[in-house]
Amino acid sequence: MKLRSYFFAGAIVATAFVSCNRDELKDTVLDAPVLEVSETSPTSFTVAWKEVSGADMYTYEFKEEQASTESLSVTFNGLETDTTYTLRVRAVSTVASVVSDWSEISVDLVSGGGSEDPVFSVNLSTQMKPGYILNVKTSPADKEYPYYFEPVPGSVYETFGNDPEAMFADIISTYLLYYQGDKANAFENLHMTGDKDVDYNISGYAEPEFHVFAAGIDDEMNITTEVEHVQVAVDLPVSENTFLITVDICTQSFIQVTVAPSNGDQYALILQDKETVDAMSEAQLRNFLLSLVNDNSLCTNEVTMKYENGIVPSHDYSVLVFGCEDGVMTTEISRKDLRTPDPEVVEDLTFEFSVEVLGPQEAEVEVVPSDQQASYFYDVVSLSDWDAHYRNEPSLYVEEMASSQGRSVAEYLDNFGSIGTETASYDSFYLSSGTDYILFAMGYYFEGDEVVWLDAQSTGFSTPAYGGGAGGNLTFQLQIMAVEIGRFYVDVIPSDDTFPYVYAVLTDAEYDEYYPDDVYGYFYGQYESSGFEGTFADYVGSISRTGETYELSDYHASDSCRYYKLIAAEVSMEGGNVVFYEPAETDEFFEY
Repeated sequence: MKLRSYFFAGAIVATAFVSCNRDELKDTVLDAPVLEVSETSPTSFTVAWKEVSGADMYTYEFKEEQASTESLSVTFNGLETDTTYTLRVRAVSTVASVVSDWSEISVDLVSGGGSEDPVFSVNLSTQMKPGYILNVKTSPADKEYPYYFEPVPGSVYETFGNDPEAMFADIISTYLLYYQGDKANAFENLHMTGDKDVDYNISGYAEPEFHVFAAGIDDEMNITTEVEHVQVAVDLPVSENTFLITVDICTQSFIQVTVAPSNGDQYALILQDKETVDAMSEAQLRNFLLSLVNDNSLCTNEVTMKYENGIVPSHDYSVLVFGCEDGVMTTEISRKDLRTPDPEVVEDLTFEFSVEVLGPQEAEVEVVPSDQQASYFYDVVSLSDWDAHYRNEPSLYVEEMASSQGRSVAEYLDNFGSIGTETASYDSFYLSSGTDYILFAMGYYFEGDEVVWLDAQSTGFSTPAYGGGAGGNLTFQLQIMAVEIGRFYVDVIPSDDTFPYVYAVLTDAEYDEYYPDDVYGYFYGQYESSGFEGTFADYVGSISRTGETYELSDYHASDSCRYYKLIAAEVSMEGGNVVFYEPAETDEFFEY
């Protein structure tokens, strides 16, 4: 839903400081603004004035309350009809610290009259449904008038002084930033007409109060009506739990944390990268943490948690603890930051390797360093690449990988370096059948900003060829099923679990163009449009499967098509040469 993109948008405010000679300003005199009523309706009016020379701000007084603005007009909405209102305005120079005399104007609001067109109303109504679903309905009298509405948590609304106009204006300006100033594109994607009935899952942002704002907009993304506002009370579970967080152990590759809660209410315990946490607003962080909660992170009573997967030296982490019930935060977030020690410098790091080849395109590897607190890098490359490029200079591999990602070597190692024993799986994205490979590892440490590499060690292994002779013997059982959101579940059962294959859901037009004689052309077109960095053989290897596939596919139902077929074909990628064997298809077109 659009709610997320608004919360996650950022704003930058710059303040300029001006210095001047005070003697030049002491005699500054400001004229009083000349006021005129520019617009009225039965419940609103706008007063405007021309710029006053030397003024950089204007103070206005309305209903015994004062405020300031840098604009040349002010608008007041939601007023009583058949009433006379008085507004006073004066010019201000913050540089010279002088103000003008007050100017005053009276405005009569008359029912049934005014300079504006008849007032458009969205007619907002809201209700909370089970599971923290906020339902918003609209029923405008003018079904063709464009408008927009959006829910906002109370904490966000408060930052705009509980001002509906300011809040809605920021929503619109944030979307204009998102659409890079393209007003036509923003309007096309955002505007609504007629009656609407929309559900928002607000569990990730759940607060005691939510607010919904709505107003008319035009194709220039101007706000064309008063902003309508509805406040919604959210019944949230609240816990009085507090947490004592203790870091028991912190090494280069291991962290142990104990959390002692003040009561037995359920809570969540999450370890996260500190830089990631620091970059988020409070609303972003709440939503992010709730998205990470699973059974492993939910706790009651005192808990000791051990973390060793992905822990690296010289890195900042944050321990985050919060009450959590039914997917909703029930307490504030408690936090404790920590940093892992720098790695040990070891000049003679050695390795033990273990490789278990599980199939033509699958292998499990284990790397055990002689010092569990030293940094090293490992990976698998083909023997041909090793001999041609890296045997004499293995660090060149890291430099090339870092360069391909636009990172420095230090940044790349911060993300992909290792410490302690590592295990990893390599599949068809990395491995080809009937090919020789090298598993290598090499220690390193830093001297200032420079990486010092230690001697590399390696071991070789080979993947078997597929046992199908010339290939083309694979048959399939195929089934396609739709789901409500316009996507498909597919079930592909091959006759042999060791042969690779690919599948696709084709529209009737694609079926007529490509099946059965140009399956190669179909997948090559997918490769070209995917932006995949690598050869066609690499791409096919990345999407190929072995064994049964039952999943929600990436293929979406098209508005312009009602008929679809699921196809599958055995594929060979030997030596970088892609061959598709005779494809199979579902018996009938699936009608969506």
